Amino acid sequence: MLTVRRIDSLADLTALGPAWSDLFRRCPGRNLFLTHDWARTWWEFFGKGSELWILVVCDGSEPVGIAPMMLRRESHLAVPVRVLGLITNRHVSRTDFIIPERREEVFRALVEFWQEMSSSWDMLRFPGVPGESGTTRLLVESIAGSRLRACPVEAHKELCFLPVSGTWEEYLAGRSRNFRRNHVRLGNRLNELPRVAFELDETPASVDESMTRLFSLQGAGADGESRRTGLDENERQFHRTLAARFAAHGGFQNRFIVADGTTIAGLHSLVCDGVLYALLTSYSARHAKASPGRNILGHTLAESWRDPRIRRIDLNGSSAFLRTWTDQSVKLENLTVGNDRPYSKLVERLRRTKKAMGR
Repeated sequence: MLTVRRIDSLADLTALGPAWSDLFRRCPGRNLFLTHDWARTWWEFFGKGSELWILVVCDGSEPVGIAPMMLRRESHLAVPVRVLGLITNRHVSRTDFIIPERREEVFRALVEFWQEMSSSWDMLRFPGVPGESGTTRLLVESIAGSRLRACPVEAHKELCFLPVSGTWEEYLAGRSRNFRRNHVRLGNRLNELPRVAFELDETPASVDESMTRLFSLQGAGADGESRRTGLDENERQFHRTLAARFAAHGGFQNRFIVADGTTIAGLHSLVCDGVLYALLTSYSARHAKASPGRNILGHTLAESWRDPRIRRIDLNGSSAFLRTWTDQSVKLENLTVGNDRPYSKLVERLRRTKKAMGR
């Protein structure tokens, strides 16, 4: 019989590292956002005001699955709502469970636990779950016949990715003539600047200075579009700390463009399990005509193709510019679940009303 225990402190979450990492390595749908380093760092910087609900499913004393969850208090149309859901905010592009085997069993155990604890929450929320993982389908099936009520699964967004195979030149040759022409034009704009050079930081010793260098530039999305990321100091420290932890095992990478001795663009990436995740791009607004944000992305892609460690590039977004590079994407889904308590039913009606109002 499977049992569920709750981890509710950072100290216990930290101690869970070896077991978490063992399950993660065996999980088919593993990604950067399911690593123990990510969860631990995220909670250190963003956990304030929420309750930690890391649910560990065990067979005897052996962990067989983990639900990285938290409970936060929100307001729906001025009504207080206790939302128990997978850990997320704007820095988490997708969520899921860490369950390598026995998934149906583990989900049934979790459903029983959520039922037993239904007085502690009003809504279960599973946002941005990859559809290809089958998680939302298994959740809905496991909830059927229980006292919980699953709402219809909703489409969320898509995240573009590039499988790395062959050579960079072969990849370019396979794109359209218009794409190749635009790619050359981007490079020509950059080369109009004096003394253009590309630089790479990837050592643990370089992390602090490299992240400071990145943050000193105007913020933009990972696709190089001209918009501010609006990172506050807490968010910057989150990315800096996470970079240092990944750098310790070779997973940190910052690339920069320098023109005439001045840094004009940078792209921060983390490498996890053979996948490079493009997370943050920054560039100098003064040099915007040279498209530095788009050029640093193109340079990062080209260099990643030549890195034997990289088998896939996760672009972590789906803007029109990113879609020019690939037609492949991961489709994400949202699932909301209520319980049989009257207040939870009220909350669900309010949720539907709020959605209908477009709020």
